[in-house]
Amino acid sequence: MRKGRPGAPFARQARNHAAMRYVERAMKVSPRLLALLLAMGAFGAGALAVAWLLDDAGDAPPPAAGSPTTAATAMPSPTSAVTGCPVAAAVCDFADRVQREFRDGDPRTLVSPKSQYAAEPSGITTAAGQVLRGPTAPRVIAIGCPLTGAGTGASCDEAFSVVLTAAAVGDELAPNARALLGFTRDGDNLPVLTRLVMLPPFDAVVTGGDVPRCDLSGLPELATCAGTRFAPYRGGPAVSLTPTPTPRPQPATDPLEGAESVVLRPGEAVSLGYGSIAYTSAGCYACGRPRIPNLFRTYRDSAGQLHTDDLLGPLLASTGGYPSSIAADWERGHFVVQVCARGHCGGEGDPSADALVRVFRSRDGGITWREEPATGLEPAAFLAGFANGEVIVIATQRRGAEYVETHFLWPSLTPLVAPAAAGPAAPIPGRDGALAWRAFDVGGALYDQSGAVLLPGSPGRYLASVLAIGPSWLAQYVPAGAAGETAAVFDGTGRLVRALTGLSFFDLRGQLPSGQLVANVELANTPAPPGASACKQQQPVYAALVNWGTTGTVHPIAEFATCEPNQGHTFVNAIVAREVVRVATGADCLNVRAEPATTAAVHGCFADGVLLYRRFEGVTPAAGWIAVVTPGGESGWVNESYVTR
Repeated sequence: MRKGRPGAPFARQARNHAAMRYVERAMKVSPRLLALLLAMGAFGAGALAVAWLLDDAGDAPPPAAGSPTTAATAMPSPTSAVTGCPVAAAVCDFADRVQREFRDGDPRTLVSPKSQYAAEPSGITTAAGQVLRGPTAPRVIAIGCPLTGAGTGASCDEAFSVVLTAAAVGDELAPNARALLGFTRDGDNLPVLTRLVMLPPFDAVVTGGDVPRCDLSGLPELATCAGTRFAPYRGGPAVSLTPTPTPRPQPATDPLEGAESVVLRPGEAVSLGYGSIAYTSAGCYACGRPRIPNLFRTYRDSAGQLHTDDLLGPLLASTGGYPSSIAADWERGHFVVQVCARGHCGGEGDPSADALVRVFRSRDGGITWREEPATGLEPAAFLAGFANGEVIVIATQRRGAEYVETHFLWPSLTPLVAPAAAGPAAPIPGRDGALAWRAFDVGGALYDQSGAVLLPGSPGRYLASVLAIGPSWLAQYVPAGAAGETAAVFDGTGRLVRALTGLSFFDLRGQLPSGQLVANVELANTPAPPGASACKQQQPVYAALVNWGTTGTVHPIAEFATCEPNQGHTFVNAIVAREVVRVATGADCLNVRAEPATTAAVHGCFADGVLLYRRFEGVTPAAGWIAVVTPGGESGWVNESYVTR
């Protein structure tokens, strides 16, 4: 099983589109239920009731809340030796049943008819960015209970959580190796599933201890408590699903060892200034959903007014469905979106029989869209970016019990094959429109098509993500079997300039001309600032600018620092640093001409709402005209009467 690390749910490119397929195989879980469960995390939907089912041996249902004494359901202190079930037997019995159904049975039998999703689970059409994956069948490794009072005690009387993993024994802290299911108890009634998330690599989950996060306890969203106390619980032995692969040789040297590094720390919030265009998406964090489930464009005009445009909303209003993946060249405003217009198009679970994808392209920054034939694009295909002037596609197909991943360029359908030196690898956009390959394995490096190393691997770490920004590379390394991410900035020769540490979550999205990094960030052991939105108090992840030089400060972008109006986190996909004018004709379109004259040749006609970049260098002013650059990169002129600045 591949060990490449997809990133966080919302962002990390859905880096390995096949990851969810591996989950279904490893977990033997119904695709429809898996989609249902992760969608519950994705949409923060109301309670999903789950039956306490009796097995053949006659397991008893759990006692009502308050029925067992506090002592009966109390969690041992973190220093206590834990043997057997660390909480009430009914909780452990239920955890065992969950494990059995996920491993050998049908988890749909755990879904109560009370659930609003039980009638039509296939209607849930969300895709996971973070997935539970590993070489073993899923097993329970811990049970969590809310910390009470000042955090001195913990009890499962009201709620509890169950932690599953598919990782090999000893590798339970590997990236994306743990899923947490939280439940609230309801007396003699059915318990309610309140949360399903990918769990960060907290040591306490494996060894036992307290985590200062109430949202992991099973209590309802926005409930308050001192945190969650986890106690190890072994629901069963690890059962291998696939032969252990031969480990690939690790790099002889570690580029991160002894490198100049900066520990990131919180800084003051900053505002999105004039001359910056931010492309964002809104949604939940640490849950299953498409990489870009929606797309907004935000910029500030010369008068200081903030403008936000919904780029996908009008398109989806006409097509229906949801965007399953997007390839984007943010600087040139070139987008290709694959819309799942009918049924379920994969990502979580197999595509439904009625799945239908449609493909749309925009070359003006997402204002107008043109449909193109979806030739060669199956519902489960994933658009991974641009290379060689075409779209990189990662396609996954089921063959019997296995899933086979193939790569090609679209629309030419040119096959892509990773260089032998890379081993199992994913194609990604490289520098100057070229193709690069990011190896999945621990210690894996970044390669060009010839097999030459572009960026080195790090022993014991996954190369989780890479972005090519001008002559530089931005890379992210994640240790196997341990917590703590490291971001790294490399120059054009592959030389490490600086390493960044102190991260709980770091989703690199780009770099500004000022040198600041653009990222979605959660700093390790750093709570949200006073007065933060409720969602930020629970999950302090922010769209931010990062001074990666000597200061190492992380500056949340104020305009995206709350969860309103979208009732979810706002994540930055990219920021383009350009001054713009906005087409505003009130008519069909505005001509961009080769010269400042109405008789000059026309480079293109652009619709209202399109942003044209201002052009200053080497320009001789012309009365009534503004020098611009089109999204496609052509220089020209527009009549200033038909634009706003």
